[in-house]
Amino acid sequence: MTIRKLTNTLFFISILFSSFTFGQVGINTSNPQGTFHVDGGKNNNLSGTPTAGQQADDFIVAPDGKIGIGTTTPAAKLDLKGNMILGAADFANNAPGYSSVMRDNATGELKVASSSSGNSFPINYVTFQINNVNRDWISDYNTNIDTANYTVTIIGSTFTSNNGTKQLVMSDPSYGDFGPANMYAFQNAGTWRLFANYPGATTMNGINGSWTFYCLVINNSIVKNLGTSSIDLAGGKTGSIAIPAGL
Repeated sequence: MTIRKLTNTLFFISILFSSFTFGQVGINTSNPQGTFHVDGGKNNNLSGTPTAGQQADDFIVAPDGKIGIGTTTPAAKLDLKGNMILGAADFANNAPGYSSVMRDNATGELKVASSSSGNSFPINYVTFQINNVNRDWISDYNTNIDTANYTVTIIGSTFTSNNGTKQLVMSDPSYGDFGPANMYAFQNAGTWRLFANYPGATTMNGINGSWTFYCLVINNSIVKNLGTSSIDLAGGKTGSIAIPAGL
């Protein structure tokens, strides 16, 4: 055996002995930071903790089984620092049983979008059929949908009086022309409520009617409340306001 071969053999044996002794294996580094550590760029320091830039091309398996890519201190089962590319994947094709994955902006963790009840769909569709209301008026219809978990928005509606017509008449001549249907969802005591009315109008002969509301119920995990933007046009008909903070 030549001296060079003997030297290489002894070097390899020393690596194995070090790995078995300390339970750590390093590839391209003699300073492994975990059970298995690959320094892709061969740029880590010989001692101490690699810098953030040096860790960017590293792969590590920590003693607790966590895997880090681009970090030597993974905080989850798989901790990826950087972008990920997903190649061709099957389409859900509207099949049931799928959830949306969201990113926690504070920790970077990926989580399934879900309400406290376990509903994992970010956007839900529901129809409220409300019959025999006070003529054309609903002042406070409680959907009992929790405002902490969801945002409710009305995307469409229909109204029919109980005699089968949609005919409305002026309820008070002092109003002048009555306006179109005024409807919205609002919050009260922790739940979403519905309001609907034809201002200044009522049904023919005071007959009660029925409303149908088509609503989207959106999981608050994908909704950001930007508050209220207010401006006084001082009697004008045009204006401008600063973009809402947070957009």
